[in-house]
Amino acid sequence: MENYYLVIELPIEKQVSDMAAVTNALDKKQREWNSSNNTQVKAKITQFITSGVIREAAADKAVWSNVYKEAKETVENDLGNRLSIVAASLGGVLSQEDIENILGKYKYKKSVSLKYAEGIAERLGISLGGKEAEQEQQAKRRITLKDYEPESHVRFSAPAKQLQIVGCADYYEFLRKYSRLSDLPCKSVAFSQHTDSRKCAAAARDIEKAWSGKKEDSEKSAVDKVCDQIARFDSGDKASSQENYNKYLVWHAIKDIFSDFWSAMSLVEESKRAIDAKVKADMITRLTEVTADREASTQLLEEYCEEKKITLQKPLPSVGVCPFCENTFDKSGGTPERCPSCNRSFMLVCPRCGRQVNYAGKRECCGFNFDIYPMIERLCADAESFARSLDIEYAESLLADADRLWKGFPQTAQVRAVIDANKKLADSLLQSLNSAISEHRVYSAAREYEALKTKLPGYSDPVLENKINDQISEAERLFEQYKEQTSNAGRLRLLMQISAIAADFPDIDSLFGEMPLSQVARVTAEAEQSSGRISVKWDCQNEPGTAEYIVLRKADSPPVSADDGGAEVAACTSERAFSDGGAQTGQVYYYAVYAARGSRKSRLCACREPAVLFPRIKELTTVCGESTVEVSWEGSSGSTQCEVFRLDHGSEKRYGEGVRVIDVYDGGFKDTGLCVGTRYFYNIFFTVRSQGESFCSEPVCCSGFTVKMSSPVSFDAICAENGIYDITVTDGIEHGSDISFWLCESRCFAKGSSVPLMQLSKRLDIRRVHADEIIPGKYSVPIDKDDSGYLYAVSVRNNMAVMGDNIFAENLPLIPVKHLRNDSTSLHIELEQFPKNADMLFVIYRFDGYPESISDGTKLRINRSAYERENIIIKSLEERDYYISGFVRTGGEESTVFRALYKNSGRTELIYSFSYNVISGLRLNVRFIEENELPELSVRFLMGAIPVNDDLGAELCTVPAVSEKAKSFCINLSKLCDVKLHDNMYAKVFVKDPKEKGRYLPLLDEGKSPKLKGR
Repeated sequence: MENYYLVIELPIEKQVSDMAAVTNALDKKQREWNSSNNTQVKAKITQFITSGVIREAAADKAVWSNVYKEAKETVENDLGNRLSIVAASLGGVLSQEDIENILGKYKYKKSVSLKYAEGIAERLGISLGGKEAEQEQQAKRRITLKDYEPESHVRFSAPAKQLQIVGCADYYEFLRKYSRLSDLPCKSVAFSQHTDSRKCAAAARDIEKAWSGKKEDSEKSAVDKVCDQIARFDSGDKASSQENYNKYLVWHAIKDIFSDFWSAMSLVEESKRAIDAKVKADMITRLTEVTADREASTQLLEEYCEEKKITLQKPLPSVGVCPFCENTFDKSGGTPERCPSCNRSFMLVCPRCGRQVNYAGKRECCGFNFDIYPMIERLCADAESFARSLDIEYAESLLADADRLWKGFPQTAQVRAVIDANKKLADSLLQSLNSAISEHRVYSAAREYEALKTKLPGYSDPVLENKINDQISEAERLFEQYKEQTSNAGRLRLLMQISAIAADFPDIDSLFGEMPLSQVARVTAEAEQSSGRISVKWDCQNEPGTAEYIVLRKADSPPVSADDGGAEVAACTSERAFSDGGAQTGQVYYYAVYAARGSRKSRLCACREPAVLFPRIKELTTVCGESTVEVSWEGSSGSTQCEVFRLDHGSEKRYGEGVRVIDVYDGGFKDTGLCVGTRYFYNIFFTVRSQGESFCSEPVCCSGFTVKMSSPVSFDAICAENGIYDITVTDGIEHGSDISFWLCESRCFAKGSSVPLMQLSKRLDIRRVHADEIIPGKYSVPIDKDDSGYLYAVSVRNNMAVMGDNIFAENLPLIPVKHLRNDSTSLHIELEQFPKNADMLFVIYRFDGYPESISDGTKLRINRSAYERENIIIKSLEERDYYISGFVRTGGEESTVFRALYKNSGRTELIYSFSYNVISGLRLNVRFIEENELPELSVRFLMGAIPVNDDLGAELCTVPAVSEKAKSFCINLSKLCDVKLHDNMYAKVFVKDPKEKGRYLPLLDEGKSPKLKGR
């Protein structure tokens, strides 16, 4: 799809969003297209202007912004390729004139200015003529401290004082600290100078909001002021931007280094102020940690020493300086691989090419600057420090930054090991704390928390600490009420509340021991089949709320003790009844209950009879035939066995009475060999066996009455226009008004099969359609537009539907063809839409009439995703007329969805080639299979690629027609064109379209030598 922004040729440098400007561009383009005689050009008025698609897109800011971004990317990629191709042929340099010539032939030339094109060339590394001197001067310019000076010193000075109040060194430390204190979602972000300014500003606003309810004091005031400053990072103010703040930090760090340096040098007499190579190297290393540029750091030091009149002693050529410890070493015999003083290896691996480089002798490799070593080393040290203080998340983010800047840095593996070890340590220390919290041992949790803070410096969780303290306070408050309580029942209730909050409350077991604990008796378990739950009840003499009852559940046998490993705890409750919703259907369960107060437990009491949940039958459906009764229901039998017994009366409900039905399946049964006109009764049982004992459900009763069925209907059908089918009944006309017609998505019913009418009406894949009875036995059945399926004739008797004949019926109008486009070798077909409710389209073509079926010609299979990617493509075009039909399959039936005719006969076939020599210049050689007149030709060229269409590249020249017939022609193109030839020019010949003025068609043969040779 063409880009709307480029279609109306708006300037690409800056987005044009004003509707007045867009409207003016649309009006200008409409006038231009109206003046053209080309029908395809005029069609663009309807496509882009009359339809209103461009105005609609421009009215939506988000959509128009995406359109502009896509246009900008298209222009930069396309124009960049053209600039690169031309620059390669001109030695990598483009003059202003060269760029103007390229723009003159560029299809989006009205959208691109010369200045913008020059900017694209510069970003691609193309040299621009006339700027060499300026580039040399820029390269020679020395770095000074002024280059690092921020936009405003005052802007960040006042907040810096506020940072001291909250104990933070910079804004990023503030964000890390206070996002955790405020328990914000952004606390997982490792804020640093690389963090996006919008994230920093959003976090600052969240922190300020979280602190809005705090009491006014110096800390809150400082937090508000710092947050206000950080929130301006994304305000658009250059002086308050994050970039300027980062510059401010670097500038102050440099000033601090020089301040410390001058503190020492100012004590020395001016005439004796000098530094040797070791001190110089140390200073440069410290500055490089801040600037990440060793060359710039060297220039800054030289500038400062020159200003302060400090002499820099030049190192001897045979003396080297270790970049790690700053000690000197002898390199008269070459640079060693290790420092003689600190024994650290100078050999570093280049992260780009993998070669080893001696850091003491070489600072760069493959464009990678090793001077960032001190900065990466500091990142690794910080990551290790945070890992040891258990701030694992931030440590990992710092290590990720280091790995991103220098893949395979020597110290990252060591730091990763420290992070992993401390992560395991933190997990093990936290495990005992989490265990105490989950078991409500809050006093133990408080001790574990304090021990954790001692063992892991820096660990803190204020939310957890407050929760533990609140629970301890609540337990002690209840204990005060306990001491004032006089009744035993009231004291027990308070102790139970204390135990629920703090199970390890001091002396809780001895306090419970003063009160007697009654035993549990008479436990019963009863399955509630309707709700699918098991109700457990028991008796106990304890006052309500003075004891906790533990309910155990065990499959197949009773629990033998409170510690029975085969039993599971079903509930802990203070009530004397429990409804178990966790029991599985078809499983035999035994229950046992005991009372508990703290660590004291009563004797276990188990139920005598088990409980079993059987499958629940929902919505019984009975289908009766002349000799069959079939019953089905929703739900599965699961692990139970289903048994069905047939009786002649409905009064008997005992298991085993009657005739056992053989054909029983999961979800139903079918009884056969019955007499017509008789009612039969059925009892359905579910049984489970456990430990040699059988358990049986209560019966589910139903009945069925065998009836005489109607005969299936046969018919003939003729499809009239607009999806109307004329149907004539040939067999079963006696059913008369009992005949109806149903449209089904698939052929899922056999002729003569019977279905309850109610069940047929509830199915989602079939529905009744309207039918007009013209005369008895003749019907007119219309099918809705865009609908298709199998049309069944159905006869009904005693609410049973008998399925008759069926045909595939449809009313699918043909889809219009939107575009037919030829690119000389292939035909591209675009439809108005892909067929609805279809995933596969069959495209069939032949040369002597439209295909009538999928097997009637050459077949292409096009799925929906392939069509959305590249439409329909017929490759290897022949010079013949193409008759094309599209089909889809619905339920095994074929439907025609589109037709297209592409006239491709009568085209000129010729073979051409180019030749070039210095004397005769560029020639075009044309050869016909038989003698022919030479039609008018157009020769087009493109840099670096063949122009496959007549709208690509630029026209080299036009070759006039020759009326005399011949088998070959040789045309000297040098006399017809004045274009300078280059080695990277590719050409293609197009023949004049005899039907459309000003239009040229690509030839079938692309030629043997499309590349032009020239100097």
